[in-house]
Amino acid sequence: MAINSDQVNYLVLRYLAESGFEHTAFALKNEMRNAKSLEDAWATRVPTGHLVNSLQRAMMFEECMAQIDENGGEKDPAEVIEASLIPAVSSAAKSQPDTNGSEPVKRRAAPTEKTTSERVSSEGQAPEANMRKTSPTNANSTHIINGEGIQDVPMSDVAEVPPKASNPIAFMDKVIPLEGHSAGLDQCSWSPTQQNTIATSSVDGTARIWTLPLRREARVTSVQLNCTPSRTKDRSVTCIAWSKNGQSLSTGSYDGVTRIWNSAGIKQHRDLAFHTGPIFAMKWSRRGDFLLTGAADGLVGIWNTALGTLQQKWDLGSPVMDLEWISDALFLSACKGGTLKMWQLGRDAHVKRFMGHPMDINVLRWNSNINLGATGADDNLVKVWRADSENPTQVLKFHKSQIHALEWAPKDFGDYRLLASSSRDGQVCVWDVVRGELLHVLQHDRAIFTLHFSPTNLLATAGAEGETTVWNAETGRPVAVHRAPDAGMVYNVRFSNNGEKLAMARANVVGMVADMPPV
Repeated sequence: MAINSDQVNYLVLRYLAESGFEHTAFALKNEMRNAKSLEDAWATRVPTGHLVNSLQRAMMFEECMAQIDENGGEKDPAEVIEASLIPAVSSAAKSQPDTNGSEPVKRRAAPTEKTTSERVSSEGQAPEANMRKTSPTNANSTHIINGEGIQDVPMSDVAEVPPKASNPIAFMDKVIPLEGHSAGLDQCSWSPTQQNTIATSSVDGTARIWTLPLRREARVTSVQLNCTPSRTKDRSVTCIAWSKNGQSLSTGSYDGVTRIWNSAGIKQHRDLAFHTGPIFAMKWSRRGDFLLTGAADGLVGIWNTALGTLQQKWDLGSPVMDLEWISDALFLSACKGGTLKMWQLGRDAHVKRFMGHPMDINVLRWNSNINLGATGADDNLVKVWRADSENPTQVLKFHKSQIHALEWAPKDFGDYRLLASSSRDGQVCVWDVVRGELLHVLQHDRAIFTLHFSPTNLLATAGAEGETTVWNAETGRPVAVHRAPDAGMVYNVRFSNNGEKLAMARANVVGMVADMPPV
């Protein structure tokens, strides 16, 4: 059975007509030129809704195929990764050659405008905001690499600097200080179930669980979690992570010790000492029964969180920089040296090795909604992956320095799937990973260490300049800014689950939680 392009065009035409898109259907019918003959041949043979029905059946076939292993047997349910239309469409699109034979697809550029700091100061709203517009001099220096080929995107067709907002940039001046640590903060993480509960980690050898007041005049309370190292001088708590149900918080330290606490700050097990180097990655499974840890010693461990015992271990041979679960039994590891592998619980050897990066991978993020992963590395590249392919579906090139952070947008804009990346070059890029397009470049004066999306797709960015800026990810416009008086570096920013607050972990001993102004 085969289907030709004329039949596909006719199915699309029927779908448009049946869905009420009369103008679009009229335009397509005129461009097809053979619509009349197709109508005569297929009008009575194609039922209503046939295009959607065929796509649904194709997706069912993909789901069935995903459950069959390479030997023709049925996979364990925990190994199955749900089928997703978007990765399938993206992969298929990239496997086809460029048919127009000329220019690559381009996004509409935003008009050149003043920098953020120029706009703010000119409006008399605030001191200089330390941002400048993106103005690369070499148009050929920007590329978007889609799998195998390279497409040049002229800088005139990339959104350089957001156009001037219709409303002035708001200021996050309603701030709750988090006072209690004796040294700089490294990370912050909101409880997934309690809107006013947040955890922080510090280089002072402690973590804290904070309860924010419902009324501004009330006091902030906190519980200190003692993570004092037993064998290293460095006291840093390098990782914190909440379980999905919010009942447990795990901490990982520079000395390699893992600790699990309940939400009240009471340690649930003895110190879990397995690693001999700093813990760089710590991820809970979706069901909360396992905790994944990876460290500079090259080891990965899976802990039974109910018993506080080591369930399984792997020696990856090089420092583990990041980890991500992709199902209840499968996870990805990203290592120094650029290796990216897939592992399965119960097996000692990796089940897949990806064509990773030639240099160290710094960050790995998996999007379970569309079953795509992204990596950022010291080679200045961002790569997008499917679990069933060794080669990247997209290679996104624009940054001029190492990639520090990656975040997937939680909400889709139409058929766009947004991914944000930040680098030491001071640039934050917002990409559409389906098309491999660079949508916005958000320029800062110094390195950006952290970024995070709100539930409504606002994007917070911060780093070495000590300023936190919130952007509209769809338009690329800055909408709010926070600048602390001491201007200490910001290492981590996180929106609350409802997007109403933004937490900032800074080099200063005092953390900050800012109320988001109306934007």
